[in-house]
Amino acid sequence: SPLGKGGMGMVYKAHDRMLDETVAIKVLRSEFANTVDMLKRFKHEIKLARKVSHRNVCRIHEFGEDGGVRYISMEYVEGTDIKQLARDKGGFLDPEEAFDVAIQTADGLQAIHDVGIIHRDLKTSNIMRDPGGRVRLMDFGIAKSEATDRSTGGGGGLTSAGQIMGTPEYMSPEQCLGDKIDHRSDIYALGIAVYEIFTGTFPFRGDTPVATLFKHIQDPVPFEGPVAARIPLAAVPVLRKALAKDPAERQQSMDELREELKRCYGRVAYRRDAHMIPGARESGIL
Repeated sequence: SPLGKGGMGMVYKAHDRMLDETVAIKVLRSEFANTVDMLKRFKHEIKLARKVSHRNVCRIHEFGEDGGVRYISMEYVEGTDIKQLARDKGGFLDPEEAFDVAIQTADGLQAIHDVGIIHRDLKTSNIMRDPGGRVRLMDFGIAKSEATDRSTGGGGGLTSAGQIMGTPEYMSPEQCLGDKIDHRSDIYALGIAVYEIFTGTFPFRGDTPVATLFKHIQDPVPFEGPVAARIPLAAVPVLRKALAKDPAERQQSMDELREELKRCYGRVAYRRDAHMIPGARESGIL
C-alpha cells in the first residue's frame, strides 16, 4: 500500500517474505529509470545511508532491481511525521515536545555527519516519531558525501539544468546560491524545522520558490511579533545562531547545537516546575 511520494519516487508499505517483517519500499519513478544521473543519485542514497547505524536514523536494508524497477528496501517506521503531528496539535508543538524532537533529530544528524554525509533535504515531513516517542530521520534522496562535494566543488542547491535540489523553505543561503555546502547547511535546515514546530510557520516563504530562496539570502529571521513569541526566550539566541546567513557564524557541529538545545530544554522545564512552587515569583525563582 502507498505511504507517500517524493521527488524521486513512491514509497510503499510491504511485507518481506524472506525476513518475514513489514518494510518500506522506495521505488524510483519510471521516468527516471533510464536516466543515468538520477539512477546514480538513487544508488548513492543507499551507499551513504547504509554507513549509518543509529537509533534516530531509519535503517536501510538493500537496493534491488526487478524488471527495470529499481527500489530500496528500508525499515518501516510505524508513526507520524512531525509536520503532520504538529498539524494534528493545532499547527505547532508545545515547547517540551518541540525540544525533544529537535534534540533527537540533532542526534541522528550528527550520526550522519560523523560518516561524512550531508542530508541536504531535512524537513519536518522527513522526521518521523513512533508511538514510543523515538524520532527517526528519513529520506536520503539528495544526500551527498561531504568529501565528494568538496572535491567536485559541487553546488549545493541547483542541478546543472538549474533545477532546485531541496525544499526551498528549508534551504540554507549557500544552498540557495548554488555554492559549496557542508554539514552546516543541515544545521541551518534544522534551525528552520525547529522554528516551524515552535511557531507553526516558516521564517521565510515567498509567493514562488525563487522568492523564497531570495528571502533566505536577504531577509532577517522574524523573531518579533505574536507568532515568533511562541518560541521560548531561551531558544531565540540558539535559533538566531543556527539561522545565521554565514555558515561560520552558526554552531559548527550538530553536537554543539544539540547541547545548546538541551540547555534551553532544561531552563524551560525548570521554569515550568518552578511555577508549582508557592511564592516562586515573589522569591525571585522566576
